[in-house]
Amino acid sequence: MAPDYIIKFHNHSDVALNRVECFYPTFSTGPARPVTIPTDHLHANGGLETLGWEVILQDLASGPYDGAVAWRHPTTNHLFGVQIHVPVQIFHIGTSPYYQVRHDNGDGSSNYYTPVEEAGKAWDFPEDWSKASGLKVRVDPVAGGQKLEVNVTISKYKA
Repeated sequence: MAPDYIIKFHNHSDVALNRVECFYPTFSTGPARPVTIPTDHLHANGGLETLGWEVILQDLASGPYDGAVAWRHPTTNHLFGVQIHVPVQIFHIGTSPYYQVRHDNGDGSSNYYTPVEEAGKAWDFPEDWSKASGLKVRVDPVAGGQKLEVNVTISKYKA
């Protein structure tokens, strides 16, 4: 079965990133199971890592649960992460799934994922964070019914 919720990280930068966080729903947290889990490293120059999970009995009820992955720059220590939040839905009634983000400047100041202003649209990490980290990170959601795919593209920052 194909995953219902997917976060794909496409790394087009020349920096290999280290995974510092990965969590996802399991049968112990709800009727879900992981389908793909990212490795500990997101390789440079075309690296691709994916977190994906499927939900059983989603037509009856789903949520609340989250899945997320965060990466750290090995030199600057800057961190960024993306999370999919699935609120409670019963018979498809309720808030749709959406993505949230977190980032810090290598100081551990971000422990929480926060919603972006318009989660249905593409979103870029802040300019000051991009300049300091040397990375441009763009988050682009694709929603369809009860499913959500979030594509995260990492490239070298250019002023």
